[in-house]
Amino acid sequence: METATQEIEALMQSSGNIDDNIRECLQRQDSVLPIMAVLQMNIGRAQKAGNQQLEKALTYLYNIMNQEIESKVPMVNRVLSRCLSTEDSDARRELLAAYFAETAGEEEAAKRPKSTASAIVGLVSEAQAQATQPGLDLTSALQRIRGVALDVGVVLGEVFDDKVQERFMEDIQPLFDALAAET
Repeated sequence: METATQEIEALMQSSGNIDDNIRECLQRQDSVLPIMAVLQMNIGRAQKAGNQQLEKALTYLYNIMNQEIESKVPMVNRVLSRCLSTEDSDARRELLAAYFAETAGEEEAAKRPKSTASAIVGLVSEAQAQATQPGLDLTSALQRIRGVALDVGVVLGEVFDDKVQERFMEDIQPLFDALAAET
């Protein structure tokens, strides 16, 4: 945390292009979690102290860092993350339909079902790896992933065809294997 505090102080006093300085700062980090946590704490302190100028500066740093971090996450992971945090199946399907229908070129569009299946299998692996952590209910996590995966399957059938949908369902078999092992 001390290093994160020093990095934030250096950014606040830096000259030149602040966005470039933020990118350089993020590249030096092994993990961005400490710096983001310190920023959040400092934003809260600035709010309590009524220091609006400091609050704005810290919020700017936080938002730019968030954008930089998010830009490095593959689109499929961002879409799945939003789906996992959305309760409504219809809303998830709208998001997925937009993702799969997005004109990113025919070659790119053809790769999306496979990359989505791989990302889902990755989520299953992550959930299983974290199963020993307190507060994590592996069965609930897998059920949540299953709900999103089923929505993906439905959308793939609508946007592409039954063949793509079937291949996707085959590719996410590790999800169903994990669910079967939990029951």
